[in-house]
Amino acid sequence: MPTLALVGAGSGMGLAIARTFGIRGFDVALISRTKEKLQTLVDRLGQEGITAAAFPADVLDSASLTDALDAAKARFGGIDVLEYSPAPHSPVPGVTLAAPSEATVDNLQPQIEYSFYGAVAAPSRADRAATYGPDGMVFVGGPDEITDRILHLHGLLGHTRQILQMDVGGMPQRDFLHGIELLGTKVLPQIRAEPATS
Repeated sequence: MPTLALVGAGSGMGLAIARTFGIRGFDVALISRTKEKLQTLVDRLGQEGITAAAFPADVLDSASLTDALDAAKARFGGIDVLEYSPAPHSPVPGVTLAAPSEATVDNLQPQIEYSFYGAVAAPSRADRAATYGPDGMVFVGGPDEITDRILHLHGLLGHTRQILQMDVGGMPQRDFLHGIELLGTKVLPQIRAEPATS
């Protein structure tokens, strides 16, 4: 069975994501800070016939996050899809949300660690196929490869929206704009031409 690793599992969006994948045959590795809350989610999913396991970790502690992902890989034989979405909640220990006008290096650093560093650490512990394979989270390639990836995920999940993020600062503007153009002129028409997605 394929496996979803869900970093930031909670009783709202996290549970909904776990159910979405679980009813489609995925095992679910739930990762967040509180073992008791995770076990409650595992029990709820189990009552619905979804195989899930709890792996406590704190995204602000990269060692605990990588240990949890390694344990999930060992338990389920790999990670096929990685969802990184620790929910902003209050209070997050050591994190003080500040308005843009009040931002300083000191109060931004913990926010960056919470929402960004864990997202960087997590894929490095997931299987390479989970990141770059047909079910992975990184979309790389030409219009045909991107189209195939979106259609493949649509077949798994039945989703009607796809959000893609491009690196604005890491490439020349003309290449960035050309990428957007290809999405609109090559990828989107191919997807709309598929009967199952229109």
